[in-house]
Parts: sequence; C-alpha cells; structure tokens
Amino acid sequence: MRHYSFILFYLFCNVFIYAFQGSLWVYVACFLAFSAVMVWGSFAIELGYFVKSITHKRTKIKEVALTFDDGPTEFTPKFLDLLKEHEIKATFFCIGKQIEKYPETFQRIIAEGHSIGNHTLSHSNSTGFLSASKMTAEIENCDKVIKKVGNIQTDLYRPPFGVTNPSIAKAILRTHKTSVGWNVRSLDTIIDDEKKIYQRVTKGLKKGSIILLHDTSEKTYRVLADLLVFLADKKYSTFTVDSIINSRKKMIKNIAFGAFLLVSGFFFAQNTAMSGAEAKAFVSKVSADTKEIKTLQSDFTQTKKLDFLDKSIVTYGKMSLQTPNMLSWKYTKPYQYSIVFKSNKIYINDQGKKSSVDAKSKTFEKINKLIVGSSNGTMFNDPEFTVTYFKNGNYNVAKFVPKTSQLLKYIKQIELYFPKNQSTVSQVNMTEASGDTTNIVFKNTKINASIPASEFTL
Repeated sequence: MRHYSFILFYLFCNVFIYAFQGSLWVYVACFLAFSAVMVWGSFAIELGYFVKSITHKRTKIKEVALTFDDGPTEFTPKFLDLLKEHEIKATFFCIGKQIEKYPETFQRIIAEGHSIGNHTLSHSNSTGFLSASKMTAEIENCDKVIKKVGNIQTDLYRPPFGVTNPSIAKAILRTHKTSVGWNVRSLDTIIDDEKKIYQRVTKGLKKGSIILLHDTSEKTYRVLADLLVFLADKKYSTFTVDSIINSRKKMIKNIAFGAFLLVSGFFFAQNTAMSGAEAKAFVSKVSADTKEIKTLQSDFTQTKKLDFLDKSIVTYGKMSLQTPNMLSWKYTKPYQYSIVFKSNKIYINDQGKKSSVDAKSKTFEKINKLIVGSSNGTMFNDPEFTVTYFKNGNYNVAKFVPKTSQLLKYIKQIELYFPKNQSTVSQVNMTEASGDTTNIVFKNTKINASIPASEFTL
C-alpha cells in the first residue's frame, strides 16, 4: 500500500527539519501537507492509496459497467424495469438493512440476472472512523443478509462513500473481498440538476469505464433513461463487474492449473518443430525416465497476467506431488493460499478459511489423469489433447491444445519446457480461454525424496 512509503518519507522530513533546526511553522506545514495527502488518499478510491480497487476494465471495445449503490429502495423496481426494457445487466452494491427492508426487490435483482455486491450492513456515516473489527462485522453481517434473503454469496465489495483507510483495508483482507471502485462518478446524490449529472457521466466515459450511480431517486432514474439512449447511440455495450473477477471461474481455473503444477513456465526463444524421429525419441526418453518418479517437490515462482490489471501478479510457493494422485500446491508469499488434491477431492485453505470440493466429475477425472500422466510419462498419450513438439537452443517443448469443448472453456493451450538432456519440466506457459496467462518457474526440485503426510493435509 502506497501510504507506507509516504509515512516513511514524512518521518525522514521530520528528522531532516530537526537536524537543521527547523521552526515550529515548518513542522506545522509539513504535518498539514501530510494530512492533506492522507485525506485525499482516503476519499479518492481510484488512487489505490490504501486498497487496490477495480476501477475500470482494460478493453479495446466500447463497453461500460453500470453500477448502483445504496439499494434496494422504493425506486429500484423502476430502474429494473428500465434495464429490462433495454436488455442490460448491471451490478447492484446493496446495503444489508435495505435488503431486509425490501427483500422481494432484492430477490428480483438476482432473478433478472444482475450482479450483487456487498455495501456493508448499515452504510454508516462514520465508516471512515470505524475500527478494523467493526468494519469486518459490517461486511460479514451484510454477507449474512445477502445469503439469507438471496441465497447467494458475493466476493464484490464497494466501500461506502468510496472511503478507504488502513482499518478498511484490513477488513477487506479478512473477509476475502475484492474492492470495486469507479472511474466515472455521477455525484447524483449531491447534484440536483439532471442535465449536469448526465453531462458529467457522458463526458467522462471511456472504454471499460465503471459508472457510479444510485438507485435511490426519481432524478437518477430519469438520468439513467437518457444515459441508456446515449449508450445505444454511441454503440456502447455493457458488462457486469463480476465478469471481470468471477470468483467461481477463478477457482476452476486454479484447479485446472493445479494439474500442471509439477511442471512450469515459459521461455522466450525461437522454437522450431521437431522431426517425427526427434519427437518419438524425446517422448520415449521422457516416458521411460519419469516412470521412476514417485515423489516430486519444488519451489516455484508464478507470474500471472490478468487483462483487467496493469501489472502482473507475482506469487511464490511450494509444490509437492506423490503418485498416484496426491498434489499439494501452497502459495506462501505475498499471501497464503493452499490447494490439495487427494482422494477425489479438492481441499482449499484460503488464509485460514477452509473448504472442499467434490472431484467426482468428468472434469476432475481428466485433471487427475493429467496429474498422474505428468509424473509417469503417459501425458503425451492423453486423448483429450493434441500434442506437438518443438525445440530451441536450451529446451525441448511440448505444446498441449485441448480437444474437448469442456476443457477449452478454461484452457487455450499449455506449453511444457524440458531443459535439454532432462526429463522433468522446468517451466510452463498456460494460456487461458480469456487470454490471461500463467507462467511458472520451478527451482530446487527434489525427486523421490520423502514427503511427510502433513504436506497433503490442510
């Protein structure tokens, strides 16, 4: 978080001033400047000063997201009617107490295919002054209402008033939420003139914009009616925020990715196709050598590039595999997140929050088959993939492309990199259907070393 660097800078300034006999007014000026930046960072969610928030979608097409805060209210049904008429889906960040007041309206929002986000239980005016524990309770209690009334869960959270600070940052981390902001703010709760609200929104519109509105007044309803006409005229389509960060799809991608964790990464070198004889010799050697592998352990560095983020996400951890079908994948830095695959189940520990998923499905059977095949060399014969072979100065490369539509939903292709004269994969590049990429590099690999049973227990 950026504010830590600024605090250190501020302390340095104080030491500097003290060393050079600065006056009281210099201290005051420095303190006021520091306070101004802190306040600015608290109220400008797009800065990501205390919390990294999703404020837009990186996209090349003309699309925007409509988001509505503080509902449901007595006005919300009219908003829903208008959205339905234009066949548009939006994202509603709902207050827990408002959901309790208008449960049928909340259920209609869900039934009509709109996305839901958490906007705290009470939307307290003192949000910026609450402790981390009280903010956590606000978020968790809103989640309970959402579950009770709507029978759904959401990972989306929007801070009331867009206010962030260290306490709110801790609460977001504790509740495993994704903070959502905006880059087009209508100020429809402050401005009375509908034309000014409309102009403010349309003037600031860009590809991928997230627009902040409130389903709390007749005034905003009329602005929305004009805005939808504007979007249609300018050929803008719409998206919901959860289409950027769909947590369920993420989990499935992580599980699919887990099947290939014993191999990793990608290498920017010119690849040339192997001849038929070269490919046959390569497959034969790898298959023979890897049949002797009973356990495999390695440290890894994972670099993930997501379309909606400007910077890649780099994580570190440890992988352990024991044949025939036990796999442990543990992130250790910058956060703790573990996945264990064993006995036809996926076990997950997300920073202390544990869960499990039944793996008795065709998809998981395929994943399990790939795990075993990766360790005993039979992966090259998997009928679910088309495999082609390449080489460059340092690596032999096997490229896997799924044949089935079920796997193609999640994986576009996987490239396994084998160092020359070695039969274990050192790098992998996986491209997902969305275009996002996962690149992993393994180091400190141990083969057939003893692995304690606790490694596969969460």
